Order: sequence, then structure tokens, then C-alpha cells
Amino acid sequence: YVRVVYGRPYKRDRDNIFGTKESKALVPFGERWRTGANEATEITVTRDVMVGGKKLAAGTYSVFTTPSADSWKFHFNSTLGLSGDGFFADGKFTPVDLGPTDVLVVEAKATALAADKEVDQLTFSFEKTASGADMVLQWILTEVRVPVAVSK
Repeated sequence: YVRVVYGRPYKRDRDNIFGTKESKALVPFGERWRTGANEATEITVTRDVMVGGKKLAAGTYSVFTTPSADSWKFHFNSTLGLSGDGFFADGKFTPVDLGPTDVLVVEAKATALAADKEVDQLTFSFEKTASGADMVLQWILTEVRVPVAVSK
């Protein structure tokens, strides 16, 4: 099975979620995001799988994304138990350099949802496909689909 554990931020009164740093977007293009609220998102796969056409071994990983206007990078990382992109200890936050512990990075196309399909709270879901399933991330008017299939 596949299990995704994540915090679900709401849109609230924010109109600028994904965008440029200059526009003061909540999640700036080109910057690694914990892909949720509070703790870093984690995914567990109980068998080896193909994610975006690349092999991911069975296990548990933290999941980060690097959004851009047209595509997003999904980072599957071996560092677990993160508060965002670091650790809290003794009341102090210490960021972690996550690049060296990325196990897999895949890129997926970002698409815009129709205005009447707006998603108020960040959502991960899975939709069955002919070859497996799409892991679907949706928030506000953004949707990103990453194909997942059992590894042969």
C-alpha cells in the first residue's frame, strides 16, 4: 500500500499561494517546500514502486516539492521526523541541507483547475490509471499528477 501523512493548510484569505518571490507568494517558485503544514509530509510505500518512471524502493520518505509555473519537482528524501525543513530542539529550529539525502527527484506537469473546482485545503489523493495510479496534489487552482506503479 501507499500512505501519505501530511498537514492540510487552508487557503484562508490568501490570494497568492504559488508564485514568484517578488510577488511575496506563500510558496515561491524555485524554492523547496515541505508540501503541507507543520511537519514535513511523509510517504510510505510497502513495495518497490515506479514514481514518474523512476524506481523508489519500499520504505518511508519525507516529501518536498519545488514548484514552478509549469512543473513541480517532487523530492523523496531519507530524512524523517522533520518540522518543515529542519528540526526543533531545545526551543531552537535548525534547518537541514536536504539535497544530499534526496533519494529520488521526479518532475511532473502542473495544471490549472477551473475556477469552479477550487480546492480550499491542500489535498493528496490517488486516482487509478491503466498502469497504476496518479498521486494527485491539489490546492487552490493548482493540480499536479505524478504516476505511481508497482515496480516490476
